[in-house]
Formats: sequence, C-alpha cells, structure tokens
Amino acid sequence: MIAPIKWLLKYTDVKAESPEEIHNLGSEMTLSGSKVEAIESKGADIQNVLVGYCFEVKDHENSDHLHVCQLDVGKEEPVQIVTGAPNIRANAHIPVALSGAIIAEGRKITSGKLRGVASNGMMCSFEEIGLDCNDYNSNNDGVMILEDVDMFKGMSKEELDKFIGKNIINVLGADDTVIEFEITSN
Repeated sequence: MIAPIKWLLKYTDVKAESPEEIHNLGSEMTLSGSKVEAIESKGADIQNVLVGYCFEVKDHENSDHLHVCQLDVGKEEPVQIVTGAPNIRANAHIPVALSGAIIAEGRKITSGKLRGVASNGMMCSFEEIGLDCNDYNSNNDGVMILEDVDMFKGMSKEELDKFIGKNIINVLGADDTVIEFEITSN
C-alpha cells in the first residue's frame, strides 16, 4: 500500500516534515508491525525547473522542425530556448529547465547552440521531470503545457501567470513523499 505523507498528516497528529522526521516515522511504523518497504520523495531530484510563459515562437531559420522561443521565467530578461517539440505554441505556460537545472535521471541542462542559435535551457515534458502524464489526465505529445493539464484547464492567463518563476514540482503538487507499506496476510 502506498500512502502520501501529506495524506497521513491530514488525518493524524504525526509530525513528519523533514527527511529525518519522515525516516523516523518509517522506522516507528515498522516497529509497530506495519513494515515500511520504501520511502520515496517524488520530485526531490528535480532542481531549477520553473514555470515559464512562452510569449513568442518562431521557426528556426536553419531547420524544418526546430523552433526558437522567447520565455518569461520571472527573471529580468526573457530566456531564449530552441526546441523541437511538435506541440509548442505561443501564449502557453511551460516547465522550463534553466541552464544548470537537474531533470529526471540526473540529467544536467546546459546552455548551448542548436544549429547556430543560442538555447539557454530546455522546455520539459512530464517524463523529463519524472512524472507520469496519466496522473494528470494529460497527453505526452511534447512539452507539458499547463493549459492542457486538467488541473489548470479553465484558469485565466492572469491566474496562470501567478505561477511564473515558481518551482514546477510544487505547482503540480508533486513534491510529496510517499511511504510504501508491506501488507501482510494477518
């Protein structure tokens, strides 16, 4: 059985917020007869991936499938990113891994050039930030576009703009730790 820590905290008086407190909870649960198989912190390895707003998309002059995008990520200057995502569009809120970010499987993102054009990060899909699109009733046809994710559908641009520059894992509510219990026959 898998139980999210947020869920346990909602229904109990247990205090388990820091990694040490969560580990202690797992140990105490095992000692009480409810064997803990694993403790997993979803999104803990993802670093420096923010919500950005793609306000401009142009075709790359040296490619038939790449696009040059300008994004607001809550910094003073816009960020330029080159992408081959087939679903990219202007006026969309997207997870952006800035240069130096760590995404799924420990991959580090760096700035560079794609066919001679500077790219200062990467726009991410669900998979690239370690999430399953099915958990969010969405598809995985390229980059994640918040406007296409069920939990954000119907939100106005102004409501979505409040997320610009915020950690995407926190915005999606994927920052929870889960405890997996072994369920015995007795």
